[in-house]
Amino acid sequence: IKHQIVAFHKLWRNMSITKGDEIWIDYIPKEGTRVSINGEVKAKILGKDFYNAFLRAWLGKYPMNPKIKHALLGKKTGS
Repeated sequence: IKHQIVAFHKLWRNMSITKGDEIWIDYIPKEGTRVSINGEVKAKILGKDFYNAFLRAWLGKYPMNPKIKHALLGKKTGS
């Protein structure tokens, strides 16, 4: 999934995101991972493997950032 990861990172290079923006990262069968910001589709990344890896990285057993995982799941943290 190296090429998909590179494409995902390139998407954010020139992106300006501010507080209150809505970012949606969805898997659409036969289409791939769709990245939308404030309702506008910014990218489509082919393959379900990328989406599965993305979910594991943020919501899996060992997330990149546990506080973000709790926030994404609507759970309160102890700090």
